[in-house]
Amino acid sequence: YAITSALGLSMEELSTSGWTYPTQTSRSFSSLWTTYDIYNPHGGADIGVLIYNIPSMLMLVMMSVLCTMTGVLGITGKFRMGPDGDPAPMEVIDFDAELTTVGFGSIFAA
Repeated sequence: YAITSALGLSMEELSTSGWTYPTQTSRSFSSLWTTYDIYNPHGGADIGVLIYNIPSMLMLVMMSVLCTMTGVLGITGKFRMGPDGDPAPMEVIDFDAELTTVGFGSIFAA
């Protein structure tokens, strides 16, 4: 955006010359969630497909939790935690708070 702005180019000019995709119709953010009715038999979600994909969704959640935990554990001990001679340098990292924060972030991102 900074380069196109500095050159005085608009996104419409870039689109017509083939540098970007054409613009889509403008819709509100909530249209993403209100376009389809899950219970509509003629265009809603296929409940069978949803149920079939639940195990793979659980595996995705498990992988994200494990990646987070191994990431936190992987950096443990790599950085100085406290002053020299600190009898408990690991008290600075609160693993429960770290994992809770990541969990809430994942919930809000979903």
